[in-house]
Amino acid sequence: GITHDVVKDDFEGCLLILRWLSYMPETMLNLPPVLPGLHDPIDRQIDFVPTSTPYDPRYMIQGRYLASNQPSTNYIDIGI
Repeated sequence: GITHDVVKDDFEGCLLILRWLSYMPETMLNLPPVLPGLHDPIDRQIDFVPTSTPYDPRYMIQGRYLASNQPSTNYIDIGI
């Protein structure tokens, strides 16, 4: 993958690299670190269904509010 970021100086760039590396496992044999308290069940309800007609792909990614003013459940939750 590719990632981009803008920093004001080399020191801030080094700190950003270290933060990014903190998301990687220590070795290829280890699992990546997981933040405690996160729970996203694999079987959660998803309301969005892609159609064969044009649609706004942002609805699939960031969600949208339904006519009832309730957020839809999506692949990635609203507000992220």
